[in-house]
Amino acid sequence: MSLRLEIVWYAGFYDVPRLFSVRVAGGYLLFDCEFDDTLDDYPSVYRVTLIESESELTQAATRSAAETSRSLGTVRLSDLEFDESRRLFVEIPDHIDGHAISRS
Repeated sequence: MSLRLEIVWYAGFYDVPRLFSVRVAGGYLLFDCEFDDTLDDYPSVYRVTLIESESELTQAATRSAAETSRSLGTVRLSDLEFDESRRLFVEIPDHIDGHAISRS
């Protein structure tokens, strides 16, 4: 199953947002897909981090999601489905590396 969620904000757009967040029960999910210099491309996975408050989200967005302690794991880009504009909505799996995800 999947959840269709509104993208709260995004940054670093290249084909799709490379850093974006959605609101879920318990806070926000931050999806982070940083450019990989070794690959000379973006990887095909996002690191996913649970952020509990809007102020924390603002702080987390200014540094790498990998530096935060509430990592939920990763999700493949191919497991996400963006709306036509790729900026408004995204369908995400209802489980990420064993963590259940639900709407806010």
